[in-house]
Amino acid sequence: MKLTRIFIITGIILALGWYGYRVKSERASVGAREKDAKAEQLAHGNARVAEFARRHNAIVDWEDELAKKAGNRYPYSFEIESLLVNAASRPVLVRGTVEDISRRGEKWFVHASSDFNLPTIRFLLECEPESAKRLAAASSTYQQSVILVASINVIEKPDLKATARSDESEGASIEIGPSDVLLARGRCVDWIILDSER
Repeated sequence: MKLTRIFIITGIILALGWYGYRVKSERASVGAREKDAKAEQLAHGNARVAEFARRHNAIVDWEDELAKKAGNRYPYSFEIESLLVNAASRPVLVRGTVEDISRRGEKWFVHASSDFNLPTIRFLLECEPESAKRLAAASSTYQQSVILVASINVIEKPDLKATARSDESEGASIEIGPSDVLLARGRCVDWIILDSER
């Protein structure tokens, strides 16, 4: 009787151990498959971006160059201009966010901000009407992430910015000072959204 109980208990322990091993292996396998799928999606995105940049002969390393030039300090406007407005007339690749698409008369503009945020660079890019309409249709979220190829003509830094603040103890105030945002004006050559086929 005792021997039978020992065999039954041993069998239950072995069955539970085997079941636990199978569940853990399956979870690890699912986790590995999900990780591989994410890595493949990222690699596909990077390959897509690399091909997109190659197709337009776009400068892709301007952010790294700017970080090297500036070191530990805030980059100067002329340094940014020397990288974005180049004598070779090559466009630049910008990873950023579409903030707006507007029309002034017959001209269409894409308003975007760069993911590079030291300093904040806003882009105002004239765009072909059909391209702007396609971008608007392809944008699935507010402030859609996008990869732009842009030919930049000028970098401007507004001399002034006004910031309104409201404080219960002191009331409202308006602060006036130098802007910390740069405006890059130019032309949108092309764009892609990584999570779509366009």
